[in-house]
Amino acid sequence: MEYTVKTINELCTKITDGSHFSPEHETNGQYPMYSVKDMEYNNFSNADCKMIGQAMFEKLSKTDCRPLKNDILIAKDGSYLKCAFKVNEDLNACILSSIAILRPNLKNIDPDYFVYLMRTKSIKGAMANYVSGSALPRIILSDFKKMKLKMISSLPTQQKIASILSAYDNLIQNYKKQIEALQTAASELYKEWFVRFRFPGYKNSRFENGIPEGWKVEKLFDVAKIIYGYPFNSDEFCDDSSLNPVVRIRDILDNYTNTYTSETCDEKYWINPNEMLIGMDGIFHMSLWTGKRALQNQRTVRVTSKVKNLSNYYLYFSLYPQIKALEQMIVGTTVAHLGDKHIKKITILIPEDKILKMSFERLEPIMNRIYSLQQQITNLTQQRDLLLPRLMSDKLEVE
Repeated sequence: MEYTVKTINELCTKITDGSHFSPEHETNGQYPMYSVKDMEYNNFSNADCKMIGQAMFEKLSKTDCRPLKNDILIAKDGSYLKCAFKVNEDLNACILSSIAILRPNLKNIDPDYFVYLMRTKSIKGAMANYVSGSALPRIILSDFKKMKLKMISSLPTQQKIASILSAYDNLIQNYKKQIEALQTAASELYKEWFVRFRFPGYKNSRFENGIPEGWKVEKLFDVAKIIYGYPFNSDEFCDDSSLNPVVRIRDILDNYTNTYTSETCDEKYWINPNEMLIGMDGIFHMSLWTGKRALQNQRTVRVTSKVKNLSNYYLYFSLYPQIKALEQMIVGTTVAHLGDKHIKKITILIPEDKILKMSFERLEPIMNRIYSLQQQITNLTQQRDLLLPRLMSDKLEVE
């Protein structure tokens, strides 16, 4: 294969970043205003993003803050090495300056190939040379434009490579949609039975103090095992996958970690499948862990049921609104911190045995199916990531 070496500036018709002005969140705003924290592997998350109204959207759209089809978005701040993806259609959204827009020259470059190239380990490593700041690492865009990329010259070959890698991502996306559907079904069951109290036989139930007779309100510590993470030395963290994987706060939502350590610790710090993890700093991320077996880092808390027929999924739905309420209430000098004192105040509504058993029989299979799908996603992700550098070099011929 023939290669060419060009600067990012030479490969793009436009390189810019988002708005350096952060507008106020509008309760009735219909347009997302994304920042780096909203970036995922192939898209944005709307979970906690800022919303703006029509007038602000139109104003910012005129200043190149609106990503268009085939733009490549790069996270500039903080987790810049993690995020780069292609925009598949003009977005009815704007971005803040923590994200950079690269508009590739489509005459010479396939945008899907370009974004996969930006995800290779060698390019990620080289990007570190264009970063400034210790508290908040940030790509300096004026210097970043000068970064040189070695890329395959042939556009058809670029397209073939992108097609191979996209097949993995499309299958991963399909599994994610299945997971979302299962999560919605489980969430609706929980709300119907334990929020609206329309559980089987509810019409014949009596209520006392706002809850069905025979149901109890228990302290979280009485019905669940609580384990706080181990204080690993962050200076020992690396990307050597032959060592012990470690889950940090930033890994909780992804259910995936690329952080490893040579340190060892007690067996109790190994995370088991479907145990709940909660981040204790900043945004209190929550998930039922479906990633590979890994160690639990400090400033995370692990929650797992210790009561018969009390599903971890039930615990998750019970805890989620309470943790998110604490996230809004706890104010620190620079970042919110969830502490043991907060967790000890949390209570859980426990239904009577018959309903608890029925909920377990419905929630547990859904949780296990989600775990199985996530394992397939993890395997596909690993296969794609192993294939990526080989396709980008001459180590694997593309017919």
